[in-house]
Amino acid sequence: MAKIRIRDKRFDLIGYLVVLMMIATSGANWSILLLAIPCAYIGVKRGVKGYNIMIALILSSALLVNSTVLASASFDKHEYIVFLLRFLSVAVICSFMTYEMFMEKYLDIIRIIYVISFIFWVIGLIQNVFSISILPSVLDGYFNYESVGIIPRMRGIFWEAGVCQLHGNIALLYLITNDRIKRNKKLTFLYIIGILCTMSTTGFLILVLQFVLYFIRNYKLPCIGRRIILILMLGVILIVVEESTVSIIMGKLLNNKASGTSRFDDSVIALMIAKDHFWAGIGLATYWRDVFLDYFYNNPFYLSVRKYYMPDLASSNGLFNCLYKTGTPFTLYYILKIYNFFRKKAGIRTVEAVIALMIYVFIFIGEPIMSVPLMLMFFYQFKCTDKEITQSVS
Repeated sequence: MAKIRIRDKRFDLIGYLVVLMMIATSGANWSILLLAIPCAYIGVKRGVKGYNIMIALILSSALLVNSTVLASASFDKHEYIVFLLRFLSVAVICSFMTYEMFMEKYLDIIRIIYVISFIFWVIGLIQNVFSISILPSVLDGYFNYESVGIIPRMRGIFWEAGVCQLHGNIALLYLITNDRIKRNKKLTFLYIIGILCTMSTTGFLILVLQFVLYFIRNYKLPCIGRRIILILMLGVILIVVEESTVSIIMGKLLNNKASGTSRFDDSVIALMIAKDHFWAGIGLATYWRDVFLDYFYNNPFYLSVRKYYMPDLASSNGLFNCLYKTGTPFTLYYILKIYNFFRKKAGIRTVEAVIALMIYVFIFIGEPIMSVPLMLMFFYQFKCTDKEITQSVS
C-alpha cells in the first residue's frame, strides 16, 4: 500500500482566482466583494485556522475601538464593513495556501499583467512618437497613464504607474530572497523592464535596493564595497524622502506643478495630524477627510508653508497615512511585523531583512497602500505545509 499526493485542480484554479482578486483589490480599485465571495467558498469547504480567525477578530475589534471610542472623526460604517471583509478574506487565504503557493501564483499573475501591459506600452509609445491613434478610444489609455515627454508610463490594471511598479518590485524581491526556487532570468528581466516602463522614481530607487540586496546575498564584498553600498543606500533614502514629500524630479519630468507640491502639502498635513494624535490617530474607518480639510483650511502653520491650493488632497503618502489614522505605536508595530516576517518566514540575514523592510517602507511612502489585503497578510500565519489530497493505492 502506497500513498500518492494528487493536486485538486479545482481548488488550484480557485487559488489563482483568489490571488488575482487579492492583486486587483490591492491597487486597482476593484470591489472587495470580488475577493470576499471566493474566500467565503474556500472557508466553507476547507475551513480556517483558529489562529487566523483570532487575528481577524482582534484586528476587527481594535479597528472598531480605533474608529469609534478613540476616533477624532465620525465613524464610517461602510469603510468598517470593507475592512471586516478584508480581515476575514486574508484569514481564509493564509489558512488555504502556504506562502510559497501564494507567491507562485502571484508571480504568474503579475507576469501576465506585465506582458499585456508592456504590449499596450509599446503601442502607446508608437502613438506618441508618430502622433497617430492605433487603439480604439475604449482601450486607449487604459493600460497607460500620463507620459514623460513621448514615453508613456505603464500602469497595467492599477490606478497609477506607482502601484504597477510596486507589484513588480514585490515579485522581484521574492525571487531574490527565496533560495528554494530556481531563479528565472527571463522573468527577472521582465519585471525589471516593466518597472522601468512605469517611469516611477520610487520604483527606480527600489530597484537600486534590489540590486544591493542581490549582491549582498550572492557575493562577499570587501570593506570598500560595503562602504559604497552604504553610501548608495543613504542616497536612495534621501531621494525617496524627497520624492515622497516634494517630488521635484518627477514633477519636472511630468511638467506638473501640482504633482510635486500637492504631495508636499498632504505630507505636511498628515504629519501634523499624526503629531497631534500620536497614540491612536484619528481613526481608520472614519470620515477622516473632514479632519484633513480642517487642517487644510484653518491650521496656521500649514497655511504658512503650503505650496499648492488643492482642497481634494489625496493623502498620497501611505506611511504618513497610517501614522495619522492609526497612531504611531501601531505603525511601528506594523513595520516590526514586516521585519520579523522576512527574518523568520523568508529566513534571511538581519542586514538583508533590513533592506527588504526598507523596500516596503519606500513602497508605503510612495502609495497609500498599507491597509489593502495584500499588505494585511503580514499580520496572519500562512499554512505551514501544502496538504494536498492524499489517496491510498495498492
